[in-house]
Amino acid sequence: MIEAYLSYQESLAVTAAAQATVAAPGPLKITGVTLRDGAGGERAEFASGEAIVVELTYETEDRVAAPIFSIGVRDPGTGPLFLATMLIDGQAPQSLEGTGSVSCRFSGVTLMPKVYQVWGSVRDESG
Repeated sequence: MIEAYLSYQESLAVTAAAQATVAAPGPLKITGVTLRDGAGGERAEFASGEAIVVELTYETEDRVAAPIFSIGVRDPGTGPLFLATMLIDGQAPQSLEGTGSVSCRFSGVTLMPKVYQVWGSVRDESG
């Protein structure tokens, strides 16, 4: 009974997360998030240890100087688990304009079987 209840609660969380979109006003908007496996196939579920590629698509209204993207994974019950950010790796482009995408590959991710949240953010050089 407990397993059925937890499965039901996770399915509610997945449905709510799929419908939630938060976009702050600004010159760049994240328009989509896609999860891919190591071979590039689109997926929603991954086994522990598999590579996960998170792809963010974006569009800009104007030129955005020195955008810094961050992509993270969190457990809804306990909080953030890991994060990748251009602020640390120094791989930020000089500017962006129009539409495009950025992706981040997380390799060898060992997580317990449950529902996790993937999030992304972007800021310009002034924060």
